[in-house]
Amino acid sequence: MVEQGLNRNQIAQAIGSRFEVVDKWCSDGPERIDADVLARLCYVLECGVGDLITYEEA
Repeated sequence: MVEQGLNRNQIAQAIGSRFEVVDKWCSDGPERIDADVLARLCYVLECGVGDLITYEEA
């Protein structure tokens, strides 16, 4: 986010979502992943899914 010069409010506006959704992604990570939000985040941040989420075995 910082590389693009965007803050959480700007990202929320760009993806058409609430600030709380973006804040959750930036803080603890979402409890469940909304594919539409994930796709919009990737588009706005110009990154891939793997840049935003990782898989960790339990």
